[in-house]
Amino acid sequence: MELASRIEGPIAVIGDVHGQTDKLDLVIDRLFETEHFDDRWVVFIGDLVDRGPDPRGAVEILLELRDEHPKTTCVAGNHELAMMFACNLIDSPLENGWAERWTDHYGAYETFESYGAQFPDVADLAEKLGEEHRDFYRSLPWVVEHPAAIMVHAGLDPNQPTDMQLRVLAERDPTLQRPP
Repeated sequence: MELASRIEGPIAVIGDVHGQTDKLDLVIDRLFETEHFDDRWVVFIGDLVDRGPDPRGAVEILLELRDEHPKTTCVAGNHELAMMFACNLIDSPLENGWAERWTDHYGAYETFESYGAQFPDVADLAEKLGEEHRDFYRSLPWVVEHPAAIMVHAGLDPNQPTDMQLRVLAERDPTLQRPP
């Protein structure tokens, strides 16, 4: 599963869903009603998981939308990154206790519950994610570039060179000095 990281054309941006599938369904229904929707990119800018009632359902909605509307992509948010580090879906360069950090400070209980995993057993969650969701999380770009916008989850630092920050984000390498 490859998600686009460079796009052109009209866009709609959706951020911080946090498992709020009822609200997400309403937003998507409204988008389908917009003029020229077939030409519009739908860009999720992270934080599908944690806190809300149905994180797994939010990912399912995004995957279904992408199947129906291929101009759909998503950027990893800090909640997805914490989950991926905790579940060893991507390597963490630091021995910094991601499993404990994520389960203690990110509102992760709802993510475990939505996948039917025992909280806070990250190995159980990693298994219960299933291959399609594991592939989805691993494939998330950390930045989506558009001629008129740069879409990231938490912003870019105006005091650091933009080109350097975009390179780090495009490479999705947590060992590089990431933008703060």
